[in-house]
Amino acid sequence: MPNIIAQMIEQISKEKNVDPTIIIRAREDAMIAESRKFYKPTEDILLYGKWSTGYVTGGSTAGIPYDAETVKSAEAGFKGEFLNRRLRTNLALWWADYKNVQGPQTATSFAPQIAQITGIPNLAGSIGTFILDLGSRRSKGFEFEFDAAPVKGLTTGGSLSYTENKVSDVPHIFLAVVGTYTGRLNIP
Repeated sequence: MPNIIAQMIEQISKEKNVDPTIIIRAREDAMIAESRKFYKPTEDILLYGKWSTGYVTGGSTAGIPYDAETVKSAEAGFKGEFLNRRLRTNLALWWADYKNVQGPQTATSFAPQIAQITGIPNLAGSIGTFILDLGSRRSKGFEFEFDAAPVKGLTTGGSLSYTENKVSDVPHIFLAVVGTYTGRLNIP
């Protein structure tokens, strides 16, 4: 029966010039889903959209628990070739909403907090790295790129992208050590 359904979807997709895809994977404690749609109004233009969910299992390290990380995301885009395929453009708009972001941390930096959580005063010195819940993060942005071959033997291109992150629900244990956390990595 699944083969008949797959063949029907494939036939409809060819007739309508649309490629619908739905992928669902079940885990013991979570379901991961992805839906993609493609549409080609002409041979040189592709429009697409994608929605998905993701999951990283929770657990504990040396008795320090952390929750499962989840994400819901969406992307929409355009790919086109113009001027007899001498100009290629790609544009993508995307959004992602993360919950319980997991981050590896050096245990010795959190020694007092680990002792408080576990009741074992010197545990931080023996575990090295542990996973810490870093709160929630909402990200969005766009990417644009182009490649052009204006004359034979000359190719040029460029790209532009923008990303915006907003963090929330950052746990007090993390803020006690690092102070203010904005979700950005500051590199001098």
